[in-house]
Amino acid sequence: DEGKSQKEFDIPKCAAGTPQDECVFYLENVQELAYNVKHKGSYKVKHHLVEILEKNRLQGDDLVYLVNAQPHLHMNALSIQLIDDVTGEVICEMHQTEDNKGGIMSGRGTAAGDEIGFLVGVSQCTWDGKNARQYRRDHPFRVRGVYNASTAQRGVMANWKLMVSPVDPKK
Repeated sequence: DEGKSQKEFDIPKCAAGTPQDECVFYLENVQELAYNVKHKGSYKVKHHLVEILEKNRLQGDDLVYLVNAQPHLHMNALSIQLIDDVTGEVICEMHQTEDNKGGIMSGRGTAAGDEIGFLVGVSQCTWDGKNARQYRRDHPFRVRGVYNASTAQRGVMANWKLMVSPVDPKK
């Protein structure tokens, strides 16, 4: 069950003398698309999730469209991938680039919201009615995050906020 449902990670600092391009830390976990009754949070949170699912009569085998995926990352994130854990296909990917066009934006100045070295924005993947894929509500997705490990960090995250739309069974 290693790597399943883990939400926070501690990143150890690279050993002295490690080349910068090798000073990275990989995070992985698996999350269900939109049926998280295995939530490892508090009883109150888990109970609330189960109540919502039961009230709306949602089941793990219900079909839904994946319509939006937005990553949740912390400072020093280099990349994140959303991977279909059944097929291995990368569904969405963001990475840091010098021009901030890879989906993970870092600050470049001193103005509020653009501070050097800070994560100041992330993009998202969006699919519409023409290209949204159908999955079971309990379909597993692997999350792979990569962080710069030149400094130690505690409690970093690499996960996705996934939005779905129900599949109309009459179509």
